[in-house]
Amino acid sequence: MTLLHYVGKRRTTHGFKFWCRGRLYKKTGFPTSTLAKSAEATLRRELDEQAYEAEWGPLPGARRATPWAVAIERYEAAKVQKRSLAADRPRLRWWGEFLAAQSVAALQAVTPALVDKGKQALFAEGKTAGTVRNYLGTLRALCRLWVREHQLRADPVAEVELPKAADREPRVPTPAERRQLIQAAAREALSVRVMIAAALYTGLREASLAGLTAEDLRERPGFVRACVKGGKTAWLPVAPTLFRAFRSLGVKSGPLFRGSRGRPFGRRIPERAWNRIRARAGLPWLRFHDLRHTFGTELSDLGVPPRVIQRLLVHSSLEMTEKYLRGRDARLVEATRRLDRLYQGEGWDPDRVDQNSDQRGRPRRRLRRQR
Repeated sequence: MTLLHYVGKRRTTHGFKFWCRGRLYKKTGFPTSTLAKSAEATLRRELDEQAYEAEWGPLPGARRATPWAVAIERYEAAKVQKRSLAADRPRLRWWGEFLAAQSVAALQAVTPALVDKGKQALFAEGKTAGTVRNYLGTLRALCRLWVREHQLRADPVAEVELPKAADREPRVPTPAERRQLIQAAAREALSVRVMIAAALYTGLREASLAGLTAEDLRERPGFVRACVKGGKTAWLPVAPTLFRAFRSLGVKSGPLFRGSRGRPFGRRIPERAWNRIRARAGLPWLRFHDLRHTFGTELSDLGVPPRVIQRLLVHSSLEMTEKYLRGRDARLVEATRRLDRLYQGEGWDPDRVDQNSDQRGRPRRRLRRQR
């Protein structure tokens, strides 16, 4: 195969050409060389299958074309218990309309070039980089499901470069806002108040907190066993105040956090109760996940080493913990003032100018008196 590289005035495009069975195949217009290679491999595979079928008949165990509607139906059945399914539906609907406009009716006909074209179409509609990344992530989850279970050769989204979303600076409530939150939660059920306190004391995610059971507290005194992201199990220390709050729930076995009728919360805090608390506290921007950011940021303010914060947050790498270590304005100001006091103690004062030197620090020249 020969890769083609075209340098234009506005953009650079790529392509490929190769000879197969006495015929030249050439195609251009790909935004990256990776997409060109993927399209070339797909075309070669199709030519080989056509040649085999022409000589020997249909391929044994040939993959059947899967209509887009069937692929969506299987995807929803697999993700029926996922909270993200409600957000995935409009994204998959958009992909279905886009592929139908490209005369693509089967999932097996989706290529990396088509996915990249859809990415450009999303940007043309005014979508942000983070939104486009979510659209591609939903399509990738659909394709990976069919690769794993339903005879799809490869994931076409894997060849497309995902747009990088801008880093979101974690916003955490101030001490005064936390007091407002606690006062607003005092009118709700005890289980809701304890779950909010547990998020502030442990930094666990919402689903991990909702899955805690009474057995997780009894197995190791002073610690709680939590199922964290990725299906891993982590043992986290429990502060005495939080342990007393857990005991006040009166749950002897099974899930700790339950509703008024004894039903477990499931995988999240009751949405209506959480919205009422935010409204009463005057914190409409506050997400439950921001309590996790509060946990990590406050530990950093207290001088806890980053490696310890990483273990408490159960992060796989220190890079994930760094966003909790970014300095707030108050900490930055205090750091510069401490440095200023250190330099002043050493006798350094940039405002003071030696009488025997000019503003640039050079010795003054004596002017001769004119006679």
